[in-house]
Formats: sequence, structure tokens, C-alpha cells
Amino acid sequence: MKAKLLYFTCGLQLIAAANYCHAQFKLFNTGCAAIGTVTPPPAKTQMQVVGNLNYNPLILYANDTLHNSYSGINSVNDTTTRAWAVQYGGQDKFYVLGSGQCYGYGYYSISDSSLKMNVRNIHDGLDKVMELQGVTYRMKSEPGKPQMGLLAQSVQRVAPEAVSSTPEGIKTVAYGNLVALLVEAMKEENVKVNRLEHELDSCKTVLSQLKH
Repeated sequence: MKAKLLYFTCGLQLIAAANYCHAQFKLFNTGCAAIGTVTPPPAKTQMQVVGNLNYNPLILYANDTLHNSYSGINSVNDTTTRAWAVQYGGQDKFYVLGSGQCYGYGYYSISDSSLKMNVRNIHDGLDKVMELQGVTYRMKSEPGKPQMGLLAQSVQRVAPEAVSSTPEGIKTVAYGNLVALLVEAMKEENVKVNRLEHELDSCKTVLSQLKH
């Protein structure tokens, strides 16, 4: 039986650990490390972990008497396997499927006023909301699943602050940012409703006086 071994070299491969002649870990003189592969990591990659698809090649795990938790990254080739998961207490609390769908028990955006500048009120919120158009659609990558939402290009014409683009030029919508617009629209609508209620009460008073 061949023994486990650790060896050092001065070439591209600086340190390597092998098990029965199969490389398990390599540290290259470029400052990069690789696990499960003999190929140097791509440029600007500090750590590369290679494993079989859908088998969690990388898991960072912590355990104690009260909790068991881990964060795992997985290379997947389908839309239903979890590509990244964070587990606590034996349950996945946050995970991302190969389709890009994210699931979790809560999400908070950092929104402290001390971090913000040039804060201004939103005006004409109701008019802007009236220009938005909710649609149903199917993603080309998942044609069988109907979805509901907004089109980024349409939102950009009304609320460009809620739209950005990926490095590939794909437009995205920060749906959470639209909450502020909806809040101001509701407040404007409430002002109109209160004014109409006041006018209606005035009309009722006049009619009541005329009857007498």
C-alpha cells in the first residue's frame, strides 16, 4: 500500500500533499492554492476547490453541543440543486438553487440614516406608480414557470434609481427600493381621499341645512 506523502518543490508547484499518488492540496508560488486539482487556478483566483458536480465540493463547517452550522458552495449542472447553502441547527436557513432562485427566512438592507447624504423627499409618487406596469411572463431559461413582476426597462423610465445593470449589460430591478415610491404614492392618495371626504361631509351638511 502506498503511503501518504508531503513534498516540496521549487517550480510552479511550491507545496503539495498527496494521498496514494493523487494530489489533494497544492500551494503554488503564485500565492494561489488548489484542492482536488493539479491545474493552477485561473488568474486572480486565490483559492480553487474542485469536486464532482452536485456533491458540495466546499463546506465550511462549525459544530458545538448546541448548534451545527455550515456554509457550502457547490458546482451544479441543474436548476434544482443547491449551489450555496447556509445551515444552522440542522436546517438550511439560506440557499441558492442552480436556477439563481434564493430562499431564506429574512433579509435586511442596511439603511441607517447616518450612512446617507443628499436625502430628499420623493415627489409625484402616485403619478410615477401609475406609470408602472405589472406583467406576467415566463423566463426563457424556465419557460414552463409563470412569474409576475416588472420589466426593468419600463421601471428605468419611471424610477431609474431602482435599476442597475450587470457587467454583461443585463438590467436588474431592486424591488425593495420601490417600497419608498409606493409609500409616498399611498400618502398622496390618502391626502386626496381625506380632501374628498371633507368635501362630502360639507355637502351633507349643506343638504341637511336645506332640508330644514
